[in-house]
Amino acid sequence: MASERGIICTAEEVRGILDGTITELRRVVKPQPQTIDGEFMHHVSGPKWETGRPYVCPFGVPGDRLWVKETFCHPWFGVDDTLYRADITPQNFACKEPFWSPSVRMPRNLSRIDLVNTAVRVERGKDGWEWVIGIRRDHAE
Repeated sequence: MASERGIICTAEEVRGILDGTITELRRVVKPQPQTIDGEFMHHVSGPKWETGRPYVCPFGVPGDRLWVKETFCHPWFGVDDTLYRADITPQNFACKEPFWSPSVRMPRNLSRIDLVNTAVRVERGKDGWEWVIGIRRDHAE
């Protein structure tokens, strides 16, 4: 059965997801795994942490659903809808700066983007080993 979990995204990632230019998200693997000659230590049963436990992606497996957590602002002073930081630019928002809530605090009911995890792999990135999560928009709602 597919599980559902939140994933924090930057404003740039949100804009890319909305316009369809982003098809995968990268997140640093924490803690960084032990390597030999720059490669994962592999065991007969697959890659494992130094503790012997198998690698498990915190963003699920293919088929799981992800809901995007982004910087937002609750309705205030007569504004009826939730505002999302990714939608706001100086050209379309000339009012006083609203009180933004960080993405980590976004509740599920305010999330506007649902994704499906299409693939998970680990690659060497600029900040060390990274989870690469393939995504597609879930328009089932």
